Amino acid sequence: MPVAGLLKHLAESTGLTELPGMYDDIPMILKYIVGWGFGGAVAQLLAELKEAYPGVCSEDGDCTGINVAFATVATIISGIVILIIRPAANEIECGDNKVINWFEDLFEDMLQMVIRGFEVVAMVLWYGTLYNFSHLEVSGGLAQSHMDLFWAATATFLGAIFMVVLESMEQNLKRIKEADGVPEGASHWTDSVILLSDVIQSVFGFVTGCAWSDWLFETVTVLNADPTVPVIFTNLAIVLLLTILSCYWLIMNASTEGIDESLTLTEAQKKARAEALATDRGEVEKQFFAGALGFFVLGGWLVVVKNLFAPFMVLVEMAIAWSDSTFGLHIHKKTGDTIAVLVFAPVFTVVAFAVAGRVMEGFAKKAGVDEAPKGKAAATEAAKAGSKTRRRSSTTAYYDKNYQDRSSKELV
Repeated sequence: MPVAGLLKHLAESTGLTELPGMYDDIPMILKYIVGWGFGGAVAQLLAELKEAYPGVCSEDGDCTGINVAFATVATIISGIVILIIRPAANEIECGDNKVINWFEDLFEDMLQMVIRGFEVVAMVLWYGTLYNFSHLEVSGGLAQSHMDLFWAATATFLGAIFMVVLESMEQNLKRIKEADGVPEGASHWTDSVILLSDVIQSVFGFVTGCAWSDWLFETVTVLNADPTVPVIFTNLAIVLLLTILSCYWLIMNASTEGIDESLTLTEAQKKARAEALATDRGEVEKQFFAGALGFFVLGGWLVVVKNLFAPFMVLVEMAIAWSDSTFGLHIHKKTGDTIAVLVFAPVFTVVAFAVAGRVMEGFAKKAGVDEAPKGKAAATEAAKAGSKTRRRSSTTAYYDKNYQDRSSKELV
């Protein structure tokens, strides 16, 4: 967490996130790393507790009771922690000079990482709890695939209903806060309820996306196969097809008025439109399915990248073995794997950022839409529009995008 917070701060303070391409996604990547670290650690804690106290599960291995209780307590604790530290994560003010501001921003970034970690804890625990409950006494094969499909469809249907109810409740609570005359940014009892609702909505979106992803990988078994040459090309073809079909579905189901209206509507009109869509069950179900497609494409390309990494790792291991036999270095076998990861990951990241950035820039030019300004340019544009200036414009913008309230408008 401290390392990720420091890296996020350095990426923003040095202007790395303002470079052409997708370098502005570095904070999001660090968020994923910390989130999965937190989630995996707490899930491991639960597993160790069940192993140390086998009596918490039934004789036939059903641990639903302890899973639900643990996930519930963890969700409540996560909500409380996030509610307490969010103001400090948004802005810490202890003075006004370059050194103090640098450390203020650093601690803000670290707290933002803590927030993301606690958010993912709830997602991971509830996903495991609901998956295990829905797959009791299911032993793989065709039954497993059918159960995954049934569970994914059920999660989508029930999730959309709950999301609409929660979003309607949030909007009513916000109206209550406005009616009480509470200034913007000031604390109010409704904030805690809205925060818990946001955590629940994030859980629903994550669980649904994972459910559809589980069905895909259970049905298309070649995605789980060892990375031979035929498997690599087969997986690449499958993932390309999934990407094309997902893009087609999004194009056919996206509002044709979205881009035009985003350029003409006022902020109040955009907010009203978003609130209306968030309480429309049909629109929410579309967003759930769009989130599932995102999981399909994300999971598929992750498999392809792992497939491509495998032969690279073998080459590095062969080079290590050759150096051992030739020069007698006696390098540990696992050293080759470590070197392969340390070389492949950053090189692939830089190449992916550059390619994706060029692709997005090309699409923006063809669509006649100017690329959104970054960093200082974004602050300048905001000032021209009469927006309130902020000391750390880029960091605050990333925080708003990646860590603020989540709803059915941002499922995954």
